[in-house]
Order: sequence, then C-alpha cells, then structure tokens
Amino acid sequence: MTAEDLARLHAEAMEHGTAWSATAFESSLKEKGVFLVVADRSGGDQPEASIKTCHLDQKRPGAADTDGHPSMTSLGSSRGPSVALHGFLLGRTIGWETELLTLAVAMSARRRGLGHAILEAFEVEAQERGSKAAFLEVADDNPAALALYHKTGWHQVGQRPGYYPRPAADPANALILRKALGQP
Repeated sequence: MTAEDLARLHAEAMEHGTAWSATAFESSLKEKGVFLVVADRSGGDQPEASIKTCHLDQKRPGAADTDGHPSMTSLGSSRGPSVALHGFLLGRTIGWETELLTLAVAMSARRRGLGHAILEAFEVEAQERGSKAAFLEVADDNPAALALYHKTGWHQVGQRPGYYPRPAADPANALILRKALGQP
C-alpha cells in the first residue's frame, strides 16, 4: 500500500469536500504520533475485510522496534499481492488526546459496518497510546459521517463557520466533535 493508494481511495470516498493528495498523505504519514487503521481484503475467498493498525512512528508508549503490528509496506503495495483497500483512518496522538485526521470508506464497502469497525480500532489504538479523549472535524453537510459519529458516541463541542469550501455553494461549517475514551 502506498500514499497513492490512500489518495485514490480518499478521492473516491470524498462526496463532500476536497480529497487529500498523495503528497499530503506522504507528509502526514511521517509526522510523530501518526497511525493508520486499514480495512482491506487480501486476494482469495476471504468475504470480510480485515482491520489492521499500522504503527508508523514506533513512538507509541511501550512499543519496541517491532511490536507485532504491520508496517505500511507489510500491508501490501500496488505492485505486490492483490490487496483490496476498503477503508482507512489516519489518526494522530499528541499528549492525552488523539485526533481523527481523516476517514475514508470505499463506496462499494459502505453500509456494512466497516466505518464503525475502523472507528473501534481507532479508539483502541488511541487508548493504548494513553489518550483520554479523541476529537475530529466534520462538515455539517455530511449526513452519513455525522450519523456514524453520533451513533458511536461523539458529541459536538464547537464549530468553525464557513470552514470547508464548496465549489457551487456556500462553504460548509466544520463541526468539532469529541469523545471521551475508556468510558462505558
């Protein structure tokens, strides 16, 4: 899997807003505290996507050089084994908070619980990194994302008016959502 693979799926999944470029992914993937949650299906007869968390920085508390989690390259590449990328989430932990930077699910894989499963893996990883809370920004004109986040316990704590440009409409507001982690 490459930054180009992530950018390709991100472009497909972005019904609202602007997709990230491969260069943006490459830059983000190098940042301290960043991790990637991937939902893929390797070639073969496997009916369900598997969820994997990729530690990109090895700066995770308690992480050794090899902690049993896959690296970006071990998840496959567009030149390697057949891997169908169904979705991913990019997160970043700073101190006791983790930010959900972006979440994308392929159109063909939606409405199957994949976004929910990716969010669960994100929360587990955030807690393992010592986070007490997570936050994200989402456009107020993205009802599918808002429904997923509200269903999984996220709550609005702020708003940035006119934050997301829209080509043929007024800019959309960014809603800032937060979720306490490790609570029932």
